[in-house]
Formats: sequence, C-alpha cells, structure tokens
Amino acid sequence: MALFRRYSNRISSCFSSSTTSPKSSGSNPQSPTSSNRAPTLPAVPIQEAPILSLPIELLQQITTYLSPTDSASFCLSARYICYAIGTQHLKTFLQSPTYKSEKRHNIQVLERAFPSHWYCAWCDRFHRREVGGGPRNWERERKRECSEFNGFLHAGREFVVRWHHVRLVVMREVWGEDYGIPISSFYYSASNTIKIFKSLVNTRLHVEAKIVAGNLILHSTFTITIPVSETMRSKFVERMWDKMPQIVVGHRNDRQGHTGLVLAVRQALKRDWKSHTQLCSTCAIDYTVQSSTFHDGSDTQDSSLHLTIETWRDLGNGRSPFDASWRAHGEIGNAREGFGGDILRLTNFKAGDIRAVFEQEVPIKYGAGLGNFVYERPSKLFERGKERCWEQSLSRVREVLDAESQVGQCKVYC
Repeated sequence: MALFRRYSNRISSCFSSSTTSPKSSGSNPQSPTSSNRAPTLPAVPIQEAPILSLPIELLQQITTYLSPTDSASFCLSARYICYAIGTQHLKTFLQSPTYKSEKRHNIQVLERAFPSHWYCAWCDRFHRREVGGGPRNWERERKRECSEFNGFLHAGREFVVRWHHVRLVVMREVWGEDYGIPISSFYYSASNTIKIFKSLVNTRLHVEAKIVAGNLILHSTFTITIPVSETMRSKFVERMWDKMPQIVVGHRNDRQGHTGLVLAVRQALKRDWKSHTQLCSTCAIDYTVQSSTFHDGSDTQDSSLHLTIETWRDLGNGRSPFDASWRAHGEIGNAREGFGGDILRLTNFKAGDIRAVFEQEVPIKYGAGLGNFVYERPSKLFERGKERCWEQSLSRVREVLDAESQVGQCKVYC
C-alpha cells in the first residue's frame, strides 16, 4: 500500500512539473502554454435549501403551525420533508371533505405537485399531459371518453377547442410554464372559399384568446364577402348559415344560433349596417354584426358585401366540465334542444361586459346585469335586509298609530 502511494505521488509530481515548469514549456514546443489553455471555471457549489438541513423533529414541529392545506403542500415540497413528516397530513386533507366538489378542489394540491399530469373532474382521475396537444393538434391527443362527452367548439377539423384545453391553458397561466399548454395554441387564422348556390365566396376566420382573472375569454371574427345579387335570393340566409363556423354562431342550447343573430344578419344584408353589442339570452356571449358594400369600379363586376360577425365568449376557469361557463357553448350534435342554456349566469351580465373584459383586460364585475345592484357579501346583504325590514316595520307602526289617533280624536269630537 505504501509502495502504491509512493508511486502515485511520483507520477503526479512528474505531471505537475511537466506542465507548470516554465523551462519545460519554453523548451518543448509541443507543451501547452498559458496562452492556449482553456480557462478553468470555478466550481459551483451545489445549493441546497436551508430547510432541508433542519432536524426531523423541527420539521414535524413546523406542521403544527400550518393549516391543513399548507401541511399537505408542505408534505409534497421535497422527498426529505415527505419522509420526515409522513403523508398523514395529505391523506387527512384529501379525505376530509364530504362533498365531491370539495374533494375535487382539494386535489389541486396533488395536481400542482405533479406538473406532468392534470386532474380530470369528469372521470375523477389524473391524465398525463400530452406535449404538443391543443386545439390545432387535437388529433394527436389520446382519445378519452371525458373529452368526447364534454362538448367542443370547432371551426371544422382544423381547430377544435375541448374542455381540457381550457383547463390546461389556465393552469399554465396561473401556475407556470411547466403546467398545461401555451395561450398561443388558441390562435387560429384561416381563409377559405365556399359555395353558396352557384357562387364562390371568400371567407376568413380569426380566433384569439386571453386569460383575465383566471377566466379564458375567446374572441372570434368571421368575415364573408358576398355578391350583392346573391343576397336577394330567397333562403340565402339559411344556405349561408350552414356554412358558418360553429365557433362563431353556435351554442349548446339549440341549432338556431345566438339570440337575435339571424335577425341582425338579415338586417345587415339589406344595407350598410352595424349593430351595437348584443347578449345571447341562452349562452351569455357578446356579439356584433357589421356590413359594408363596395365596388371595384369595373362594369362587369357585381357589387360585393362584406359581412363581419364578432363574438366574445367567457369559457370559465376550466376547473370543472360541469360549469355552465363551459357547457353553454359546446356543439349540440344529436342532443335534445333546450338543455344547454346559462340562464342563471345571465343575471350577472349585461350586453358588452364580456367584450369589455377582453378588450380592457379587467375582471368581470358580477352583478352588472342587475342595474345598480353590486355584489356584496351575504352577511352585508342580510344586515341591510334586516335594516330595511326594521324600517318598514317602524313606518307601518307609525301609520297604524296615526290612524288610531285620528279615529280616537274623531270619537272625542263627535
């Protein structure tokens, strides 16, 4: 052993003398010089979280000061911490709710700990996040029942928006790039030529999206250029309606499209017209219709009409496929009509609210559709209700007392 150490020390001293001695480097032209040596970088020490150096007893003591949600998240923060405090806090947190909606909400702790998977509230299980998926690449994704039965918005087979796309894009926006899909996957633009009667007309569709206050707002613009002579035909609107993309004119409640949209299109085909922002009474979206005629100057060419339809949809936060914010917008398919409305949510909006959210990027002000009523906490509403009831009761008592006093006075005077 001593002989091996002596031999290794001799070898190391030979290498060090041959490389560091200035004489040898000057005499030997093949030896490396200081000018052509690669610069040596300082070794970067491996950084470790200071909390991982604490004893197990202190880590267990920390959990006594945390809420159930924070204790479950703390358990999943690192492998060492999980071994130190155990998984009982996590199990208790996940099993404590009695309602399924609360359990699904608590599972967010697990969902955030594992970016490679996302939780599906339809089938109550975790699905692997597929890299490269999205509305434009939906055919590459794995076929699942939860994605087939939860409706979808589409512009043909090239662009299909499903519920889990909304879920994944909101996750990425709220939690970071390791989660979900980018918002750019919701951008779509396409030009097409369709046939209405015997005329070929040009169409253009543009779709974009924004996330405002955790909700996905989808903006769609559809433009069609039509010869004016073709608009005079009977049943032209019906023929054109079948060619329009569902992501613009469709919703889940029926096959007639948004409330008042057909009437607005008929008005726009008659003359240059621009409607104000209107609200669909079943799916709670904002839309506008605008038309303008132009002529290229030639005698042989007929005048053309530009018809533009814009829609703004609030698709919700993607937490649950049962949310009316999502279910009101899907493709009706072969389903029965009348089961896809969003009547309860309509009381919170007035025409132009969702459009303002997209354009101004301000959160939705719930209660704006109720006139001057603004949402307040239930406790404040209850207190104000009690005050009003008390004031009404006092005024009623005063009226009764005044009436009795007047009657008594009449009796005395009589």
